[in-house]
Amino acid sequence: MPTARIGLSACTVNGKIYVFGGENPAWQVLAMVEEYNPATDKWTKKSDMPTPRARLAVCVIKGKIYAIGGWPNQDSVEKYDPVKDEWTRKTPMLFGTDRLATAVVDDKIYTFGGMDQGLNYVKTAQEYDPVSDTWRKIADLPEVAGEFTASAVNGKIYIIGWFDNVLEYDPKRDKYEKKAPLLTLQQGLGYSVKSSTSVINGKIYVFGGSGPDPIGKKVSMYDPATDKWTEKPDMPTARQFLTTSAVGGKVYAIGGAIPAPNVGDIALSTVEEYDTGFTGESIDFKGKLPTMWGEVRTAMNR
Repeated sequence: MPTARIGLSACTVNGKIYVFGGENPAWQVLAMVEEYNPATDKWTKKSDMPTPRARLAVCVIKGKIYAIGGWPNQDSVEKYDPVKDEWTRKTPMLFGTDRLATAVVDDKIYTFGGMDQGLNYVKTAQEYDPVSDTWRKIADLPEVAGEFTASAVNGKIYIIGWFDNVLEYDPKRDKYEKKAPLLTLQQGLGYSVKSSTSVINGKIYVFGGSGPDPIGKKVSMYDPATDKWTEKPDMPTARQFLTTSAVGGKVYAIGGAIPAPNVGDIALSTVEEYDTGFTGESIDFKGKLPTMWGEVRTAMNR
C-alpha cells in the first residue's frame, strides 16, 4: 500500500479493493482513499473522503460504498461511487461511534457497538436504510463492545472478536444468540480483538488481532451452518487494527500495526494474499482444500 496506515477499512467492488481512512505513522487522521487491483498488483489514488477519520467501517450496497462512523467524526455517513469517483454526504448516525462493527443484510446496513466520545465502549445498535436515508434504533448488544467485526451470511450477522463472544444477530427477529466461541479461546490462547473478517462461500475467516500467542498471526474459519471453527495457516505478518477484503477465493490482509513496547503501534503498509482454495460456487467447499499465503510485501514505519 502506498501509505502505511492503522485503523483503516476496506471493501470490494467489481474485483477491486477500496481502502479508506485510518492513521499514518505520524498519527494523523486520514481522508485518503486508495484502490487496489489484485489482477495487476497496483494501487491507484482516489478522491478523498469529505471527512477524515480512522477506525471507521465501510459497507457495499448495489455497487456504492458507505463510510460510517470513525474517529474523531463519529456520526459521519458518506456514500462513495467508485465509477464516478464521487462522494455524497448522507444522514448522520443516531449515535456516532468509532471502533464499531457493520454488516449488510437485504440492502440495509447494521451497526453495532464501538466507542463514544467519552472513550467508553457502548452496546448501541442501529439500522440504516439507504433508500430513505434514515436510521432507526434496533436491539442493543447484550453487553458493551468494540474493536470487533461483523459479517453477514445467509441473512444473519455474526459478531466476532469481543473477548469470548460470538453472537448471531437475526435482523428479522431483532434478536441475538450466542454461538461457539473463537477457536483461540477454545485452545486457551486468550482473546481476540482488533482483528478483521472476510466471507468466502458462506464461511467467515478471522485474521490477526490482539490476544492470542503469537500475537496477531492467528487465522481461523467459522462455518455458521455447523457452528464450528477450523484453524488455518497463520498470517506471515502479525498485526492488529488491519483490514481485509475478498476477491474471488482470495482474501487480502492490508495495513494495520505491530504493537511495540515503549514506542506504541508501528503502522504497516503490508499487503498479503491468502488463497482459501475456493474456486467457484460449484465446489462443495468444506474448508479442506489447499490454503496458502502469497508473497509478503512489507514496509514498516514508526
